[in-house]
Amino acid sequence: MTRKKSSASTDFRYQTGDGKVAWPAVGEPLNSDDVMNLIEFLIPPGPHGRSRYLQQKAAVRREVERPDASQ
Repeated sequence: MTRKKSSASTDFRYQTGDGKVAWPAVGEPLNSDDVMNLIEFLIPPGPHGRSRYLQQKAAVRREVERPDASQ
């Protein structure tokens, strides 16, 4: 069996052959709900009570969803 020599300058992640793979098929776009789910996972309610946590989370959501937040 002969091993095919590969070029060191190529990147296997982009070798899709004749087919064209659209980027949304590779990874989905991130939206504000995804960001909020991540925040809720990383920062659970603390000892200060659920009410304060919900207020803080609402403030974060407003900032995440602000039209110019991505700039």
